Amino acid sequence: MHPFQPAGDDDYDFDGFFGHAAAPKSRPAPPSAPAHAQKPAAGSKPAPTAKRTKDASGKPVTGAKAAKSTASSAPATADADSPPSIATIPDATPTLDDSPSFTDLSVPTVLAAHLRTRLEITEPTRVQTAVLRALQLHPGRDLAIQSETGSGKTLSFVLPILQALLFSDADDAKLSRAIGPVALILAPTRELALQIHGVVEAVANMSARSTTADSEGGDGEAGDVEKPTPAPGMRVPRHWLVSSVIVGGEKKKAEKARIRKGVNILVSTPGRFLDHLRTTRCLDVSCVRWIVLDEADRLLDLGFERDLKAIFAHLHGRDEAANPTTTPPRPLPPAPSTAWPARRQVFLCSATIDKVAHLAQWVLSDPVRVSGTTSKGPAQLVHEYVEVPVKLKFLALAVTLLAMARNIAHGGTPAPRKAIIFFSTRAAVDFYHAAVAHLFSADLAVHKLHGSMDANERKSTMASFNAKSPTTRHVLITTDVAARGLDLAGVDLIVQYDAPADVAEYVHRVGRTARAGRKGAAVLFLAPHEVEFATTVLADDGMKKVDLPERAARALKVTPDTWERTAVRKWGMPLEDWVWRDKHAKRLATEGFQGYVKGYATYPAALKSIFHVRKLHLGHLAKSFGLRDAPAQLAQIMGGQQRQQQGEGAPEGTSRKAKRAKADADEGGDDSKPDAKRVKKVHADGIESYAKGADETVHRHLAAEFDSGAGYALGGKKKGKGKGGRK
Repeated sequence: MHPFQPAGDDDYDFDGFFGHAAAPKSRPAPPSAPAHAQKPAAGSKPAPTAKRTKDASGKPVTGAKAAKSTASSAPATADADSPPSIATIPDATPTLDDSPSFTDLSVPTVLAAHLRTRLEITEPTRVQTAVLRALQLHPGRDLAIQSETGSGKTLSFVLPILQALLFSDADDAKLSRAIGPVALILAPTRELALQIHGVVEAVANMSARSTTADSEGGDGEAGDVEKPTPAPGMRVPRHWLVSSVIVGGEKKKAEKARIRKGVNILVSTPGRFLDHLRTTRCLDVSCVRWIVLDEADRLLDLGFERDLKAIFAHLHGRDEAANPTTTPPRPLPPAPSTAWPARRQVFLCSATIDKVAHLAQWVLSDPVRVSGTTSKGPAQLVHEYVEVPVKLKFLALAVTLLAMARNIAHGGTPAPRKAIIFFSTRAAVDFYHAAVAHLFSADLAVHKLHGSMDANERKSTMASFNAKSPTTRHVLITTDVAARGLDLAGVDLIVQYDAPADVAEYVHRVGRTARAGRKGAAVLFLAPHEVEFATTVLADDGMKKVDLPERAARALKVTPDTWERTAVRKWGMPLEDWVWRDKHAKRLATEGFQGYVKGYATYPAALKSIFHVRKLHLGHLAKSFGLRDAPAQLAQIMGGQQRQQQGEGAPEGTSRKAKRAKADADEGGDDSKPDAKRVKKVHADGIESYAKGADETVHRHLAAEFDSGAGYALGGKKKGKGKGGRK
């Protein structure tokens, strides 16, 4: 049973999404947390053994009594090999049989009016209602929040923090900036950190304007009142809060200057924040009252657990190597308001709760759990799959984009205005972005996003894709970097050009659409030998098989038996001519071809019977990249390119070592040397490292995302690790 789920629920995010349950997965016991990461037996964070032990009445016991109770009454099934489980955490999820307003959930009227008039948020979402009610019933308790992306989770933890800070009951609750941060929010990627900081700024930047008219039933604009007066009973919050974000890719000198001036709410990625803890003397974390770990499952996936343990050691005033059982935590200063928690309050947010059981054991103290999810996916989401030969794959994509450009409805949903196309490798993203832009630039705004782009490029892409333009249709070509954690607004269509590695990856991809009650569609492209993935692995009764000739004929305005010939003339031949004549396009195509084959070889063993590289027709695959060369010729070309890049004539800064060093600098990780045990660094989206000798293998989406370029010649001897496969 999952640690935060009520008894009887299976993996909500995957099997429940499709309405069927899978057999429970056995997990090896995770290693126990190092000494410096465990919680003390006294103070603000009790030790895990103390907080997990309860007497017959259900009250927690500590010390010798706890040890005796544990030794005498432990269940016979519990042993040292059992995985960490916190299923006994009380479930505080309320029964959401009504639709409360923000004021019903104790949100101050002025703040509720600000959400309504300035942010256009009229009522709380399911997860916001669950969290706010849980805090009403259990003030000051740690929370384990289970919620998928797009559910309003960010506002669910931002609101209570800002409410306690801005609407304090103490006249002297205004704090000096010099005390340092009182709230710390950690996110796995810099894009998510920037997004959270934007929400904090939007909510905190409120005034009493328009709230008087709103409370009196008027409909005046905020700008119509020069000196607004609050309605009776309203308190105008004191605007002394200063928030900031520190992430990789920015100049540390500027970040140090902001920290030196004083920051009350700090949003950061773990690697960057730990770097400042170690190197920035003016960063004082002794007054931190709130800690938020957003996307906690992804924090673990990206190798941040070691950094989190070091961060919590600093927060408790210990040395990173200190023993928490013998070193007491640093006491917090007295709270200036009863609205503040008496001890540090931790919010642990995750979509896949089963992955964070071990983390929750030493992060949370006396927690309650809340869930903002339902057992199934959104009812307004249409699932489809297309069986298409590999050589026609790009033509099927072109048909989909043509229908979008011509404002044709898709699968019973309105004509899409924003679409995301997922590929497995960054090399494929680079090529198909150039190809789609070459063929469809007159009708569509085409963007790309992957982990190897620098921070400014990614910011620009996000801003362009999210721009509100009623006449422009946007297409984002991306890897799984966009599957989670990014605020991609108004997505109507998801196209999975390359099949995901598992059901979890599928769910995260399609979760980018059909959000906040909007309708959406998700279509999965599968070769004939891959159809079993949809019919057996996903096994969703609601997934429809698309009649490709019929849909293509409708978009092209031809008969179903002539669509292929028409599509070849319209897109296939122009694509091949472009690749043949343009040297840059041919390089992108050959790298994409090589990267695709090497990425295809990284599917997990459980899916090898479906996705095996020997089942690929390399000639047909080359055609989907617009290549006329035979596979042997492609291998020879790529081998020559690789030797040229590694030779003496390579331009300065183009070697793999130089690129890795540049990536390190762009990510803005630790300025000091890495830990001696860290032997591999993968830099993008805040990814830190994998420790030497770790049992867990590199996830396919990480290998495909960051190692997808040209490698050794296909069919020949392996000349090196290259850029495209596992290392």
